[in-house]
Amino acid sequence: MPPGIQTARGRVRPAPNTSWIDEMFRMTATKAKLSARAVRIDQDMPFEELQNMLALSEKDLLPYTNYGRRELQGFCFARKIPIEPSMLVRDLIDVLRAADARPRFRRFFDLPAELRLMVVEAAGLEYEVVLGPKPRRSERVAKKDKLVTGKDQ
Repeated sequence: MPPGIQTARGRVRPAPNTSWIDEMFRMTATKAKLSARAVRIDQDMPFEELQNMLALSEKDLLPYTNYGRRELQGFCFARKIPIEPSMLVRDLIDVLRAADARPRFRRFFDLPAELRLMVVEAAGLEYEVVLGPKPRRSERVAKKDKLVTGKDQ
């Protein structure tokens, strides 16, 4: 039997097209989630852009559309992202989102050893801790002298 709704007389009429209702429900739910996260949205914003904004806010990335030009320039300055002073808000947002897509952390070895090991374990990487003999005092002094004077003795 073809899909549809059976009437009292035994006839089958086609099921109503509810895809627009589903889409409207998804859009409304997405808008509600964004407004709960204090993200400013426009009424005529396409659904794809709403989904992108929700994905960014779920990753705890800033909703850049809530900020003005000077604040966006400040974000770029703080992150040492080169920009032109005449860039438009839309261009600044694109630059910041591109920087968010490639996060960098350059001070890994400045972290304490315990934290570095926790990061390595969380990443699922294998590592080997190598403990060697402590250098003798004469070797440490010779190394220090070499660093200070630049000469071997």
